[in-house]
Amino acid sequence: MKTRRFCPKCGRPVVKSRNKEYTFQCYNCEEDFCRFEVFHTSEIRQVREIRKSYLDRSTIIQIP
Repeated sequence: MKTRRFCPKCGRPVVKSRNKEYTFQCYNCEEDFCRFEVFHTSEIRQVREIRKSYLDRSTIIQIP
């Protein structure tokens, strides 16, 4: 189910939400978003920047 929308926090694709109060949800962040909060395919440059910063933050956390 492609939505052509991306999470504003991690940059991964979102799916349609089962929660009626929200339009989309991100499985990675476990968060729901309204239509105006997510990025569209036309904003792919911003999505790539978000993904890069998200990956940089996740590599900082190291589990011994």
